[in-house]
Amino acid sequence: MSTTQIITAEDAGKFISPIVSPVVSQARSLTVENGDAYEMACTFLQIIVGKKKQVEEVFSPIVKKAHEAHKEAVAQMKKFMDPLNMAELEVKSKVSTFRMNEERKRREEEVRQQEISRKEHEERAIAEAAQLEAAGEKELADIVLQNAAEDPAPVVVVASSVPKAAGISGREIWKWRFAAGEENALRMLVKAAAEDERLLAYLMVNETAVGATARTQKGLMKVPGIEAYKENTISIRA
Repeated sequence: MSTTQIITAEDAGKFISPIVSPVVSQARSLTVENGDAYEMACTFLQIIVGKKKQVEEVFSPIVKKAHEAHKEAVAQMKKFMDPLNMAELEVKSKVSTFRMNEERKRREEEVRQQEISRKEHEERAIAEAAQLEAAGEKELADIVLQNAAEDPAPVVVVASSVPKAAGISGREIWKWRFAAGEENALRMLVKAAAEDERLLAYLMVNETAVGATARTQKGLMKVPGIEAYKENTISIRA
């Protein structure tokens, strides 16, 4: 089969299957118990590498064509999606700003009305206490003032003035950032985690750095809590 002519993945599978299946079956039944079997297994490994190359030669043009088609489709979609995403962000920003401003006004009005309610509550208590005291009920007057101090005015809740819009809702999203830089945060976190093991979940081993150190320093690597070890692998030259 010519690999320069691009065929379908299904046709390629039909062509390759009879080539791959016997190799897989033979690999499963292969045993290596003596020197001769070892040499046969090593030769068989080279055969497998050759079959893998054959599969790659058949499927690579198909994969490349599919990848290029995917890239083109994504690029075309991006031409239209990017402006829409920017438009969405712009309008979302304006809507969020309006909502925040209205929420600020609502809270300010709540504080204003709460203060009015507090003063009215206090004035009513003072007036009632004054009447009781004038009537000679000094103890009752003191009780009224004490109750007024211990039982504050009812909480005032001002309804939001933001109109209801179909399909649109607001919600709070909490995020995080470094309070005083990443290095300072790491030092503080390591120190705190040493005293409180619950904080260990926020620490992560830099596997890339550890892996590079293990490969370069091998058995001489000295990283607290980590040891380097080796695994034997087989490399095959086709």
